[in-house]
Amino acid sequence: MRTSRRVYASITPADLPSEIVALLYTVRQSRSRPDTPAGARFATSVPRRHGEAMLTLEGLREACDAVTDWLKEYPHLSEAVYQRALQQELQERGHAVEAEKVLPVKYKHMQVGTVRADLIAHPRPEAVAPGLKTVIELKKAPKITQGHIDQLHTYMALSARQLAGIVNGAVVNFGASPAEIHFVDGAVFWDKLDASRPSGANEATERERD
Repeated sequence: MRTSRRVYASITPADLPSEIVALLYTVRQSRSRPDTPAGARFATSVPRRHGEAMLTLEGLREACDAVTDWLKEYPHLSEAVYQRALQQELQERGHAVEAEKVLPVKYKHMQVGTVRADLIAHPRPEAVAPGLKTVIELKKAPKITQGHIDQLHTYMALSARQLAGIVNGAVVNFGASPAEIHFVDGAVFWDKLDASRPSGANEATERERD
């Protein structure tokens, strides 16, 4: 007997209520991992939804754990693979995510170069309270180093200027198991950054923000 196949309009997880996103995520995991007991699939695959609009450390940890668990059979994957997997995971959890975001670097009033942020996760649109964007720098290394953190700080500062607002940040290292995460609160980071500048530089920064 022939069955008809319906074609639906393309939508993203951000267009759906959080409960529907969680249900679809569960169904996808259950169908694609038949080797896992049904009870375990349900217990581990449903992402917990929080009231916060922005991506929190807890939410990022859950997403990274899901990626690590899914790809645990392939220990020699590249950083780029983990980046795309984490992007998909965050999108399924309701976040709009930009990949390879180009951030211009300026000296005085002239652009002298660019850098690329691996991922920028936006707050969930359905949340009542507004939240901050989160810049994510991915690594596949033995451990997170100060160089990785300094790189994240650079991307956070450039993103804050381009997006005209404070952003959170995180270095995620899939070279460790579970994934190692260094999370930076944007408000605290920017306060420290302002405090480290001479007073004239702080005033210039405030004028640039305005």
